[in-house]
Amino acid sequence: MLSPNAVLENCLPFIIGVTGHRDIYNSTILDPPYKNDIRQALLYWREVVGSNTPIWLMTGLATGADLLATEVALEIQQAGELGAFKIIGCLPMPLEHYLSDFYGLNYAPDAAEQLNTIVAALDSNNNELIEVRHNLSEENYQIAINDPAYGALRNSLYLNQGLFISKYSNVLLSLWDGKPSLGVGGTADIVIYKLGAEVIWPIGTENPALQPTSDFDGQTSGLVHHISVDRMTQNENPNVDVDVAYEFIEYTEGKPAPVGKLYSSLRKIEQNDSYLQDFLSKEFVKLVAELAVHNSKASQHSVVEEADGNIGLQGTKSIFKTADALALAAQTEYRKFLLMFFLLAIPGYALYEIAGNWVNSDIGLSIFTLIFVVILSCWWVINQTAKKDMKWNYQLARGVAEAMRIRGFLNMADIEPSSTTLIPRRFRLHLPLLNHAIGIAELDWWRYKISFQREDIEQTWLRDQLSFLSLRLQQSECSFKELIYKRPRHAASMANRYSKGFFYCSIGIGVVLLVLMSLQLTLQITIFTQLNEWLMLLLQYSLMIAGLILLWSELAGYEMTAKGYESLEDLYRRALVLLEGQLTPSKKQMLLDLAREAMFEHVSWTSSETKNDLKQKQ
Repeated sequence: MLSPNAVLENCLPFIIGVTGHRDIYNSTILDPPYKNDIRQALLYWREVVGSNTPIWLMTGLATGADLLATEVALEIQQAGELGAFKIIGCLPMPLEHYLSDFYGLNYAPDAAEQLNTIVAALDSNNNELIEVRHNLSEENYQIAINDPAYGALRNSLYLNQGLFISKYSNVLLSLWDGKPSLGVGGTADIVIYKLGAEVIWPIGTENPALQPTSDFDGQTSGLVHHISVDRMTQNENPNVDVDVAYEFIEYTEGKPAPVGKLYSSLRKIEQNDSYLQDFLSKEFVKLVAELAVHNSKASQHSVVEEADGNIGLQGTKSIFKTADALALAAQTEYRKFLLMFFLLAIPGYALYEIAGNWVNSDIGLSIFTLIFVVILSCWWVINQTAKKDMKWNYQLARGVAEAMRIRGFLNMADIEPSSTTLIPRRFRLHLPLLNHAIGIAELDWWRYKISFQREDIEQTWLRDQLSFLSLRLQQSECSFKELIYKRPRHAASMANRYSKGFFYCSIGIGVVLLVLMSLQLTLQITIFTQLNEWLMLLLQYSLMIAGLILLWSELAGYEMTAKGYESLEDLYRRALVLLEGQLTPSKKQMLLDLAREAMFEHVSWTSSETKNDLKQKQ
């Protein structure tokens, strides 16, 4: 078992975001009333996700709810009660400009000092502080960060910050009074965005990377954990109807939260609420389960850090490397059991073909005993693959690695996150962990601004992938192991050729056998009796070998894999030709479409391979 720090680096995190009012009672007063509620909420989610899954807490560090939650989190982190735990402070603008919000607050006179103390604590505890990317022009951005009157441009940065936290959190912890926002970027906006509602941006400030998903895609996965709070000030905006009541669909799966309520979406009259609730609940439950499965393996798997790697995954490279190494290890283990199955099955089939010739004899008893042992051994192999879920562990880890790799390539091209997911909609409910992995990789796009370099994209993404695909599609091999594991098109071709050869051979033998048996019966001779017995044996073994070859080809998924590689090879070649020149919007869209095609191919392969799993042959 790795240390909490190693788990934090290598395992996929569960993200809790924080939003709330600035004017609630916080730590600047004696015994703030919501401190214990926050503590109980964080410990509850640790219990839900288990000890192998790291928790990232994303907070905007605003006075009030944000700083109070961060203080509680730091206390729990220092006490080691949450295991692998990390705090990510998400600033809407540079800290020196953000500090201007913290002076002159009647309800929090020590807010600026509190923020500086917490920022220093974040630095000393290996946590993280990032500035959320925005979509303002440089001129408007300078106006926004220097605006003491909180105009539309400055407020758009707060909205940008809040929606970022809301989008990437699996659970949004909201300390909210349940009423509409007083202005742009208020707590209510952040909450209802998480629950599937649209939010209005100030004109000309919308960030495309935070566009809501379409109605067909549904809302971003995740829940709102609502802790109701009282505010120290009253709503003085006459344009806001404080009596507006939001209706929520509650999340009722699993153990109830000790404080507050869990919501999965806003109630939508035009939709079937029970269906929406069921879909979102299943997705969340499956995500937590898949996180547990993946991280139970990843937490035991150490990776040697390499100097090179995907430059689009600076902050999450260790998670990617661990998933990639875990996939290779799981694949190797599954292949060993698959080979063991065939090494047992082949002699079993061979004995079965001749068993009928020695019924009611000592030799027959020995043969049937061996066949029974082979059957039990094959059953044990299949049972072990099912018990350990070997192929699914491999597919899950490979899916995480490929999802992060592909999103990392988009990060390299500075292509912002899209409102449409990279994974096709039909697979969303079945593979939520892959969507989550893409989201984790997207965070590196927000963390690190990368200037587009066509040469890097060509070499690291397009040419490297083309080299990989071309190698896999070669029609030659250096060894038998290379043929069956790394040359799917060649292996599929040879499997078809040899299985057909043995099948046609059996037909020829059958024709000869039929002729000889007809002559023997017609002429009443016995000269062909022994020959017929040998021909019958050859016929049986020819059909058996043809069947075994086809079974191996099916379990290995050669045909499906080869066709997918061929399609992707064509797309990568076209992209390589079309990428010449500057990175225009149309070329960005081309690269985004290429990434979607690659993910579609991978999840289609995953779906197909699930059907070919050895455990399905029970």
